[in-house]
Amino acid sequence: MFIIIAIGGIMKLDHIAIVSNNIKRSVSWYSEVFNCEVVHEDESWGMVRSGSTMIAFVSPDQHESHIAFRVDTLEDIPCDKKDIKTHRDGSMYHYKKDPDGNTIEWIYWPK
Repeated sequence: MFIIIAIGGIMKLDHIAIVSNNIKRSVSWYSEVFNCEVVHEDESWGMVRSGSTMIAFVSPDQHESHIAFRVDTLEDIPCDKKDIKTHRDGSMYHYKKDPDGNTIEWIYWPK
């Protein structure tokens, strides 16, 4: 498991999201080729898990490719709290670009 020590606590890799032009095809391919468990699948996004690693498949018009780190509290998200948004699954998040323009997501899963 990939772990980063953050100023406010420990962050763990939650998922890697990649853009897919066909969510159903991507979920099916990864579950067959890598024997991944299907966590979620609909027309706009899907997620598979292999051990503690998750891969999200996102529609090009919904999200961009990104790496998501799970935080233990909302205070561990490095932004103004008014900028934290909620995904439809109830997780709370904030996106930010790293110095090279890659998208990083901080994600909090309410207990």
